[in-house]
Amino acid sequence: MRLGAGPLLLIAAVGLLFFAKLVLHPSWVLYTDYSDLLAYQIPQMRYLVSSWQQTGEQPLWCPYSFAGMPFIHDLQVGAFYPPHLLLYYLPEATIGPALSWLVIAHVIIAGWAMFAYARCQGLNRTCAMVAALGYMFSGKWLLHLLAAGQYVAVGLAWLPLVLLLLERSVSRGGLRFASWAGAVLALVILGSHPQFTFYAGLLILVWTLPLALEQAGALGPGVRTWRKIAVGLGRWLAAVGWCCLVALALTAVQLLPTLEAARQTTRGATGMPCETLNVLRINLFGLVGPAPESLPIMGWENRTGLTVLWIATALIAPMLARGRARLRLQTVICLGLIVFGLGGALLFQSLPGFRLFRHPARMFLVAAIPVALLVGTATQAMFELLQSEPGLRRTMGRSLVLILSIGLVSTAKLCWLGGPPLGVPLLMYWGSLAATVPMACWLLWSASSAGNRSSRWTANRFQLAWGSLLIVDLWAMGWPLVDARPQASIYTPPSCIRFLIERGIDHERILDREVPEHLERRALGLALPIIYRLEPLRGYNPIDIHRYKEYIQFISDRDEPVPSGNGISNFPVVNKSLLDLLAVRYLVQPSDLPAMAGEPADVAQDPRWQAIAVDLAPEAHLFVAGGRQQLPPFTVYENRDAFPQAFVVPRAEPLPERSRVLSALKQADLRQVAFLEEFEPPGGLPDPSGRFRRATISTYEPNHVVVEVDCDSPGYLVLSDPWYPGWSCALDEYPTRLYRANYAFRAAAVPAGKHTVRFDFDPISYRHGRVISGTSLAAVAVLGLATILRRRNRRPEKALPASQLQPGGAHSEMTE
Repeated sequence: MRLGAGPLLLIAAVGLLFFAKLVLHPSWVLYTDYSDLLAYQIPQMRYLVSSWQQTGEQPLWCPYSFAGMPFIHDLQVGAFYPPHLLLYYLPEATIGPALSWLVIAHVIIAGWAMFAYARCQGLNRTCAMVAALGYMFSGKWLLHLLAAGQYVAVGLAWLPLVLLLLERSVSRGGLRFASWAGAVLALVILGSHPQFTFYAGLLILVWTLPLALEQAGALGPGVRTWRKIAVGLGRWLAAVGWCCLVALALTAVQLLPTLEAARQTTRGATGMPCETLNVLRINLFGLVGPAPESLPIMGWENRTGLTVLWIATALIAPMLARGRARLRLQTVICLGLIVFGLGGALLFQSLPGFRLFRHPARMFLVAAIPVALLVGTATQAMFELLQSEPGLRRTMGRSLVLILSIGLVSTAKLCWLGGPPLGVPLLMYWGSLAATVPMACWLLWSASSAGNRSSRWTANRFQLAWGSLLIVDLWAMGWPLVDARPQASIYTPPSCIRFLIERGIDHERILDREVPEHLERRALGLALPIIYRLEPLRGYNPIDIHRYKEYIQFISDRDEPVPSGNGISNFPVVNKSLLDLLAVRYLVQPSDLPAMAGEPADVAQDPRWQAIAVDLAPEAHLFVAGGRQQLPPFTVYENRDAFPQAFVVPRAEPLPERSRVLSALKQADLRQVAFLEEFEPPGGLPDPSGRFRRATISTYEPNHVVVEVDCDSPGYLVLSDPWYPGWSCALDEYPTRLYRANYAFRAAAVPAGKHTVRFDFDPISYRHGRVISGTSLAAVAVLGLATILRRRNRRPEKALPASQLQPGGAHSEMTE
C-alpha cells in the first residue's frame, strides 16, 4: 500500500509547528525545570562524543560519577543507538541542540510509523492521520519527553513499525518480515529505557495475538480445527520468537554489558520496593488531563496522558465493531493495558521481570498505540453510522459527560492536595474544553440529523472535523510543555564550583553536601561534574556499584543494607581515614551546616579541614527541585590528609570476612597496608625499609590508566578507583594480577624499582556482545541486499511504445 508523500509531509509540518519555539531558536535546547535531558542525557552524550574524539574509542568507563563507574553499560546513555552516530562528528557544544532536534525527529518518525500501521489496518487516509497524530502527540509520551525531559522514551517512535512488520510476517508466513521487525525492535531497545522496552515487548506479544487467532480460524465464522489453530499459533510464535532473537542479537553489544552491570548494582543486590497501594490510588486520580504544577512528579509518572475526547471516542469503538471479532479482542487487550497501568500491575509482581520496575503507569506509553488505533477506527465508523443510528449520538454524549465528570472530580482532588500553583498546562487544557466539547456535541448532532446535514458534508468531512477536534484536545495539554532556552544559562556553575574548576584540580575528588533535608540543593549538582570534568564522591544513577556504596557507609561507621535509591544522601564523616583513602581533597557544603551525628566536630572547627573559599550567594540549576535557584552560602574546604589517587604501600593482608571488614579498615593504617581479596601472603617477612610512596598517574583515560611507580622495596600499588569486572592490569607490559583492595578498589603487586603499571578496561561482556552484534548486523545487511536485488529482478519491463507493437515496426527492427 502506497502511503503517498502528502500525508508524510503534513505529519512533518505539524510536528515542526508543534515545536515552533525550538524551530525559531535552533541553537537552543528543549527545556523543562525537571529535565532528565539536561541533567543526564546531554552531559553523558557530551562526554561520550568528546572522549571518542580525543581517544578514538568509545569510553567504557566514566570517572565523573561515584568516583568512577561503568559508562556504556548504562542503556540510558544510548551509546549504540544508530541515530546517535551523527553526534560523534559534532563539536561538543552542539550536542545539546542536536539531541533536542532528535526529539523532534522522533516525534515525526512516530507519526510516520503510526500512519503506515493504521493504513495497513484498513483506515482511510483521514482516520489514519488521526491515529498518526494521536500517537506522535499522545499525552503520556509528551509528558515524559517534555515535562520530565526523559529522552529515553524516543525509541518508542519505532514501535508501530515493529507491529506492522510482525503482522505482515504472521499473515504471509516466512521469516523475512520477522527479521525486519527484529531489526526495528533493536532500535526500540537501544533507544528506550529498559522499562519502556519491557512494556513494549508485552504489547507486541498480546497485540499480535488476535491476528494470529484470526489467521488460525479461532475468531469469526468458519470451521475451527485444532490442527489449524495449532498451525496458526505456531506461525505466530515463530514470527515473534525470531523477531526477538534478531533484536537481541543486534543489541547484544549493549545488553550483555547491561546485564553484567545489573548484577553489580544496589538494585541487583537488594531488589526494588513494590509500589504501595497509596501510589496506585494516586494513579486513579491521573485518569484525565494534566496534573497541577504543584505536584510535578505526578505530572508525568501518575498520569495516563489521556484526554476527554480521546477517551470518549475510544469507549465507543467496541460498539462499532460489529462482526469484527479481532477488533473486539483488541479492545479488551487495550482495556487490560489500562487496568495494568492504573494498578493491576500488583497482580503480576511475582512474575519474572515485573518487580524490577516501579511506576506501572508507564504502561500508558505503549498503550497509546492501541488507543490511537481504536480512536481512528471509531472515527471512521462513527460518522458512517450516525445518520442511520441516532442512538449512537446519545451514547457518545453520555460518554462525554461521564469522562468530563471523572476528570473534573479527580483534578479537583489533586488541586486540593497540591494547592497552588495550578500551572498553565492544567488551566489551558480545561479551558480548551469550553470550546472543544460544545463543538464536538454540535458535530455529533449535525452528523446524526439528516435535516441539518448539508450535501457537502460527507462522512469524510465529518471525520476530518472530528479528527481536528481530537488533535486540538491533545495539543491543549501537550503544547504548553514545549519550551526552549540557551544551553549556557543551564550549565553555568556557582562561584564556589568555578573556583575549583579554575584551580585546575587533577585526580582529586570532591565531596559535596546539600542543604539538610533537600537532596538536590547542593552547589555541584547532577550535571556539572561531567560537564566540567570534576570527580565527585557522589552521583545519581541506577547503574551504581553496590560495593562502593557499602564503602561509603563505612565512612559513616555503618554496616547495614544499602537503600536502593539512585543517589547518595548526606552522610557523616566518622571514619575520616576511609574518606582520605578515596583521595577526597575538597569538601563543598553549606556554610552553616552543623556537625552531623557521629562527627567529632564541626568541619569549620576541625583542624584537618581548611576553608579556602566562600560563596555568599550561589545560584545553581536544580533538576529535581526545579529550575535555577538561589542557595544559601557555601564554603569550600581543603582536606590536608587526603591520599593521592595512586600510591604504594609496603605490605598487604588478606581481606577479612565480610562481618569484620569495617573494623579492620578503620583500625588499620592504610598508608602501610592494603587488604586484598583472595590474597595469599608470600613467604618471609616484609621489607622493613618499605614505606608509603606517592605514584604518578601519567595517563588517565576512560579505558586506560597508566601509573608510574618508583619505590625502593617491593610493595602494592593501590588505585582508589572502584574495582569492577573487566579491568585488567599489566606491569611493564606483562599481565599481572589485579586485586580488589580495601573492599572496593584496585591494587597490584609491584617489585622494587621504576615500573609502569597499566590498567585497561575491556569487559568480556562488551567483547562478546560486539562480536554477536557485528555478525548479526552483517547478516541483516545481506538480507537487505538480497531483498533489494529480488525486487529489482521482479520489476516488470518497461512497456514498448504503440508504434513498436505494429507487425511492420517490429519486423523492420529485426531485419535492420
